[in-house]
Amino acid sequence: MTGKDWGQAAQHSGAFHSLFAHIPELEVVLPSNVADAPRLLLASIFSDKPTIFIDSKPLFDLEGEVELPIQPLAFGEANVVREGKDITFIAISHMVMFAQSVAAKLSEHGISAEVIDLRTVAPLDEAAILESVAKTRRVAVFDVDWPRFGLASEVARVICMSPDCNLDLPLVNIAQKDEHTPGGCFLEHEHYPIEERVVADLLKKLGG
Repeated sequence: MTGKDWGQAAQHSGAFHSLFAHIPELEVVLPSNVADAPRLLLASIFSDKPTIFIDSKPLFDLEGEVELPIQPLAFGEANVVREGKDITFIAISHMVMFAQSVAAKLSEHGISAEVIDLRTVAPLDEAAILESVAKTRRVAVFDVDWPRFGLASEVARVICMSPDCNLDLPLVNIAQKDEHTPGGCFLEHEHYPIEERVVADLLKKLGG
């Protein structure tokens, strides 16, 4: 369990998926919605490899229907939750909803963002990342981690090692501040990405 909540400070808010994903053969799962969560959990139980299933506190109040019987969801298969052509948003966990909201705001300015929910970071669906980035030639990573040595670093590695992907703009890394999560809801609010600021920054970069 991790993520933004109501000022619980660093004890319950640290993000360690990047650390876990660094370990070979360790699977790391981060569901973003009600439909995927039980399917990914079942796949985690059935997996022959050691698997870490990471809950996010901002998702605990979500409600929705779950199709029965529950069918395991394959690891390493990202989901395109919003089609777009101008920029690719790579997101995990509760930042998928955040990215979708930012994409909706950008659409009001004529900017079409494609939002990809990775579902798992180990294994990582590199093909889905490269396919989308080859189309948009711009990418922003919405992480639940600190900015250094996080998901954006791995996405940048995947893109830079591909001979077919060239970016028109530098990669945008949207993450929490490089500090331990402060106690108190007001300090915590400033610690995590704020939607209005992210939208304004992206509009500036994209010329919207």
